[in-house]
Amino acid sequence: MFRLYSDVRGTAYERLIDYAMERADTFMLGVHNWVTEDDNGVANKDVLFEKLLQQLNPFLLSTHSYEEMRGELSIAYTPGTFYRYQCTPEAGRVLKHAASSLFSWVHPKLPEDLCFQNADGEDWIINIAHERIGRLNMDKEDADELEKLIPGVFIHKSEHHGNIDMFLNDAIRHQPDRVELMRFGLTEIPERIRKLRSLKHLTIFEQDVRTLPSALFELESLESLTIQVADLEELPADIAKLSRLKSLRVSCGCYDRPAPDYKVIPKEELAFRNVPPSIGELHQLEYLDISYSGIRTLPPEIQNLRNLRSLDIVNGLIESAPEFIYTMTWLDRFLIEDKPFHLCNHGDD
Repeated sequence: MFRLYSDVRGTAYERLIDYAMERADTFMLGVHNWVTEDDNGVANKDVLFEKLLQQLNPFLLSTHSYEEMRGELSIAYTPGTFYRYQCTPEAGRVLKHAASSLFSWVHPKLPEDLCFQNADGEDWIINIAHERIGRLNMDKEDADELEKLIPGVFIHKSEHHGNIDMFLNDAIRHQPDRVELMRFGLTEIPERIRKLRSLKHLTIFEQDVRTLPSALFELESLESLTIQVADLEELPADIAKLSRLKSLRVSCGCYDRPAPDYKVIPKEELAFRNVPPSIGELHQLEYLDISYSGIRTLPPEIQNLRNLRSLDIVNGLIESAPEFIYTMTWLDRFLIEDKPFHLCNHGDD
């Protein structure tokens, strides 16, 4: 069993559908009760949802209940109705027209979890789309062939993805939309990260990384950035270059491989003490979360973030919430510590 590292999108998705239609026997879609019924149990389906089921009806082989399928196939994890279809080129064209990626098969527009089965009726391509889980039930030779055949089908390979260079080689080839850099034992982020041009979501969990390279701020498509380290020298002013960023989370005091006698750096000794004024240029930012830092003040430029909905600055050294925070009436919530472990909520005096 192999895990898909990320979504399969665009041309890669279309090629994967063609590949599956040639090699799989059937495919299945789920219509779960919780997405098709309201609180009173009344059916509630999207018009496009219904139209797609009608388009697929010529290929329908059988319909199954949750009780029939439970424990047999991965798609049956909650009550609902599960449709089994014959794999044909015509059915493939419907699937390619209906969605642009494997993980797009979610409510409300589409049935859930497009999966494929082999001739024995067993799971072959597993897709739990709303949780972004993709797996391939095939041997190593077939998995290697698939990955070479279709750039964009990024398969996790435990035997060599522990090596940062091998991992980046594959990531650059497949151009995933999300990447997690964690437990590689890094002390710095490789400059080659700039080559991940399609990256939208990046998580860095490497305790010994202290600086962020300029290459990171060339990722123009980035929408979310999470940084978890033991300490960070600074959040560079170049953060403003990530103009599409919607979520920024920074946490110090994080250890991915702590030594037996490790001690968390006291907040008073952390190098990360300031938020750059340029953060006010992130006009798409909706979530800003900074936890465990040496920050004592916030730049007033934060009030320029008119799309910000959630602001959490906690477990640091800020003595009280700055007055300008209370003018940011568009915030849905904020937490600013008044003193250690005492949080000030929006509207408090």
